[in-house]
Amino acid sequence: MPQRHETLRRAFDIAGSVSLLAATLPVTVAAALSLKIENPKEPVFFNQERTGLHGKRFLVHKFRSMSSDTSKLKEERITRVGRFLRCGIDELPQLINVIKGDMSLVGPRPLMMNMEEMPEIFRDRYAVRPGLTGPAQINGYRGLLPPDGTLEQAAAGLAMDAEFSRNAGLGDYLDILFKTPFRLNTKITLQEPANDTEDDAPILSIDPAANDAQHETPAQNVA
Repeated sequence: MPQRHETLRRAFDIAGSVSLLAATLPVTVAAALSLKIENPKEPVFFNQERTGLHGKRFLVHKFRSMSSDTSKLKEERITRVGRFLRCGIDELPQLINVIKGDMSLVGPRPLMMNMEEMPEIFRDRYAVRPGLTGPAQINGYRGLLPPDGTLEQAAAGLAMDAEFSRNAGLGDYLDILFKTPFRLNTKITLQEPANDTEDDAPILSIDPAANDAQHETPAQNVA
């Protein structure tokens, strides 16, 4: 991306994040109060380490949507308030990440895996800042990394992100930004291959435990 476009994009990021923080303040306050009322002993926020621009590690901020009781299955740990917040409200604290420069409003979603663990054909996704929303999200690939999706779905979403990182301009950034509110609940379903043979080995190998986007633990929670 040309430097002029990068400067404009960063200006949009800062102006948009500050505006969204102000506009959604009642929602964020209500979310925080609801979480605290539901379980006063649980923290409202949690921080989780992700990989960003050029492989730099940073802490992403989110509203807690799961109980810290790791003895339960993942689905059982999602709280009533947390399930509602997962419509996208739980991501609002990441506007702070955007203001800090760790993230952008638009870009590939930040993953837990290190850049070195990512197959080389997808590493271009680290050439731009990760985003609150991105091409994979608006095209239905939100939350489809294993264990929540298949390797084929993960590869398709990662390829979309890498292509965006290589070629996207300011127009693509704005296009995704304006489409996001209308496509939050879009999710694609890909048909499984009929035969699983060594000749059809996946190009992507992902450890589900290492890439569970909602693996919240007590150590990551903050009050």
